[in-house]
Order: sequence, then structure tokens, then C-alpha cells
Amino acid sequence: MKSEQVKLSEMLPLIYSYISKVVKASVSEALQELHALKEKENDLTTDYLSVEQAAYFLSVSKNTIYYLVKNSQVPYSRLGQRKLMFSKKDLIQLFESRKLKNTNQSKNESNKCKLQNSLI
Repeated sequence: MKSEQVKLSEMLPLIYSYISKVVKASVSEALQELHALKEKENDLTTDYLSVEQAAYFLSVSKNTIYYLVKNSQVPYSRLGQRKLMFSKKDLIQLFESRKLKNTNQSKNESNKCKLQNSLI
């Protein structure tokens, strides 16, 4: 059995070529993702948002948006039979009201705990 020995000087160009291809592919993929993200941000400059845009805007899933619609927790408009549109102002108000509710709830719970601890 003959084992072929390859010189390092012969392997370096092949290794360099492979690494170069991998890096180019990774950079290209990252640039495409960045471009897609930039397009989403540019789409948010309008006053009305689609379900996908509203989910991105609020950092929630599309299912959460549909849940809010189903339970009448967010105002929306219909375009045609299927397309839902949301006012950016309404979404901001929804976010602010929930933030306020959560802050008040945590204060009330904290006060209950303090009261219970003082009774013990």
C-alpha cells in the first residue's frame, strides 16, 4: 500500500480557496438578511400595518396578533375579505395600556404580599 503524501505547499491554495468560498457565502447570506430586515423597517414608516408588520412592530408572533383580533383586544380594519390592517397609533396605545396595567398589577401584588407578611 502506497500512501500518498501531499505537501503542505500544495494544500494551502486548496484550503484558501475553500475558506474563501465559505466566507463569501456567509457574508452574502448575512447581507441578504440585513437587506430583508431593512425592508421591514422601511415598511413600518406607513400609518397602517399588515399582520406581519404589526407582529414585527410589537415584537410578537403573528399568532399573538390573531389572538388579539379574535378576542377584540386590538382595533383593526379589513381590506377585502382576508387582509387585516392595524393603525400604528392603536398598536402603540395597546402597548402603553398593557405596560400600565402590568405595572399596576405588580404594585397591587407587591402590596398584598407586604400586607400578608405584616399579618404573620
